[in-house]
Amino acid sequence: MNFLAHLVLSPGGAKQMAGNFFANQAKGDKWKMLEKEYGNGVLLHRKIDSFVDSHQIIINAKSFLSNEYGKFKGVLLDIYWDHFLAKDFSVYYKMPRPEFISFCQKKLKIHANFFHPKAKVLVEHMEKQNWLNEYSELEGIEKILKQMSRRFKYDNPLSDGVIGLRENYQELQTKFDLLWPELKSQFGTNSILE
Repeated sequence: MNFLAHLVLSPGGAKQMAGNFFANQAKGDKWKMLEKEYGNGVLLHRKIDSFVDSHQIIINAKSFLSNEYGKFKGVLLDIYWDHFLAKDFSVYYKMPRPEFISFCQKKLKIHANFFHPKAKVLVEHMEKQNWLNEYSELEGIEKILKQMSRRFKYDNPLSDGVIGLRENYQELQTKFDLLWPELKSQFGTNSILE
């Protein structure tokens, strides 16, 4: 799961949502130094990732993607899942997507500095570039994947990753439709709204 899914799967309030979102800024045992709700969010993020990464649906979904994507298949699937979630957001969540994203970005900016001095900049950049809303369109996914590709210092297949989505769209949509109810049942039964 990527940014949007982790935000939706944060039932314990804004601090837990921030911990879930910024979990990669709290490597190893650093979560133990955070306020309890933030730490719970970091642990939630790790549980979601572990659940998804080992799920048979994910293993099956990877088989649809070209071997040229190699170890990046999981990264691509995370982005694809956010696309399906964003595209049909009203099916999966009770608040309209733009309103939900605006709410989350405001909360994340408030809590960002507890994780990393530059974390707020990430949220501001995400907001300015409209990442989470752009996930709903294939052109937006292509743009995000090209940006991600440039962050690596070595050659990688992410810039062409939208091809894997286009070529296997219906099969991947079906996999997401099977996976999402399990994720909601397991991790996201309540609202993040305070």
